[in-house]
Amino acid sequence: MNDQPTIFDLGNVPQFPIIIIVHHFVTVMRNSEWFDEVGLERKDSSRMRGGEIMKRSVSIFLLIAGLLVVMGLITVPQTWAKTYFSTNPKLALKGYDPVAYFTLGNPRMGSNEFEHDWKGAKWQFVSAENRKLFKRNPEKYAPEYGGYCAWAVAQGYTAEGDPEVWRIVDGKLYLNFNRAVQEKWFKDIPGFIKKADKNWPKILEK
Repeated sequence: MNDQPTIFDLGNVPQFPIIIIVHHFVTVMRNSEWFDEVGLERKDSSRMRGGEIMKRSVSIFLLIAGLLVVMGLITVPQTWAKTYFSTNPKLALKGYDPVAYFTLGNPRMGSNEFEHDWKGAKWQFVSAENRKLFKRNPEKYAPEYGGYCAWAVAQGYTAEGDPEVWRIVDGKLYLNFNRAVQEKWFKDIPGFIKKADKNWPKILEK
């Protein structure tokens, strides 16, 4: 298996072209007969106050942008959504119980019987008690850097974190891409953590 983590480019959402298109569409509608068709009175722009024009334009823009989001044509950037990495975008830690690392000392697969939604991701647990502990203090049990490889984040990019390749350092859970990468991380854990803390979460914007 390749020891070099796969680079995952997140946040590269082409939103500016979409915004330009929407803005053009709003301009066309405002200058067309569309307002008449919906029963709204059109006024000569020379007599319409600037604030009224702006208010109407912003309202239409927000309406269209909202529809595009619902339709999935605009994606919320990762830095806004605060989601956690997984091959399944809705399942954090690939279904592993984040609390088990601390209470049992090893990785354990959770169950869909015990689930909790937090920060845009679905978390699963081995028991109701573990779910209760997580709900009480999720920041304590959730992996650092959104579950991405701690070594990769220190290098300035993101890569998949393997729930089976883990280490708790100073009460925080860290994952790595694989065993070989973890060995690299072990060579200077404090230094790599310091670099990763500096990079996170801005690297999601790359």
